[in-house]
Amino acid sequence: NEIKYVIDPADRLAVRTNVQAVAEPDPYAGPDGSYRVRSLYFDNLYDMALRDNIDGVSEREKFRIRYYGKNTDFIRLEKKVKRAGLGYKVSAPLTADEVRRIIDGDMAWMAVSGRGLVIELYSKMQTQLLRLL
Repeated sequence: NEIKYVIDPADRLAVRTNVQAVAEPDPYAGPDGSYRVRSLYFDNLYDMALRDNIDGVSEREKFRIRYYGKNTDFIRLEKKVKRAGLGYKVSAPLTADEVRRIIDGDMAWMAVSGRGLVIELYSKMQTQLLRLL
């Protein structure tokens, strides 16, 4: 389960101090400890993924392409799934060229990519009309 809370600056400092005592910094983060997350989300013309989320539909999923910072050597296609309040994520690697092809509408290669998640997204792009937002 993922539960999010807004905390005040004093609590943030306390949490950060405690976490630093037991965890290593992310090696991909910049000098200030942060990095930019870039995501491209898929949905259909009826905003099915968005509406399912807003409506609290118990069983839902969403696809996205994500990478961190400026590093396009590590791009992932991700599917986030919620089932009865519990969530999990499945991912598959994508190259920058493959992302460009998806953006350009060249999707036929996905059906024969040999990666289950890429094939599943292709199938849902054909049957549910998923597209990049």
